[in-house]
Amino acid sequence: MKKINFSLRMIWLPLMVSLVVWSSSCTKEEEAAQPKTIEEHRQELTQFATLEKALVDSTVIGYDKSNFMVASTSKFASQKAAYLKVLDTALSLVTRPIITMKNITDTYKSFGVPGQAFHNSLFISDRRPLNDLVVQCELLNTATAVGTTTGQVSEAAKADFTTAIATAKKTRDLSTNIDRQVAEGVTTLTTAKQTFEAAIIK
Repeated sequence: MKKINFSLRMIWLPLMVSLVVWSSSCTKEEEAAQPKTIEEHRQELTQFATLEKALVDSTVIGYDKSNFMVASTSKFASQKAAYLKVLDTALSLVTRPIITMKNITDTYKSFGVPGQAFHNSLFISDRRPLNDLVVQCELLNTATAVGTTTGQVSEAAKADFTTAIATAKKTRDLSTNIDRQVAEGVTTLTTAKQTFEAAIIK
């Protein structure tokens, strides 16, 4: 059976929204047992929005864990702005003297779309070792011509190495890949590099 990998971040925001909606619609008996006050909900919302805003503000584009995917660079500014907008609105809401449970629930719901879009673009594992290897292999591939003289390789060897590099780049850029899959990508590309180097005419 194929194992499905996913990021906890992908379910965090919907879960938060569901919990708040559930807590606001529980039975009277449950509310009577130990109801949360509006102030407690206000504090929770403040903490969540503050932590998320700090995360978004500190996020950079790169290949490390929690970096914004390089392949999605063109979306970084718009996704960041969209999520910061609803977070700033939430932080403004919690400063009001009077807020309702509906205000709080609606605010959590507003995090859903922009929050998921942003978090889904973050790497869940460190891709730097694989990216470094890809860069090395691309340089080697570019510097090695097809031919029959010293320092050259056959067309088949060139094609195989080019395909291996392309496959490694797909592994590097897929946001849901975990550490094990990235490590496997490094191993596979290292083998391909060694095979290519051995094929270079001496």
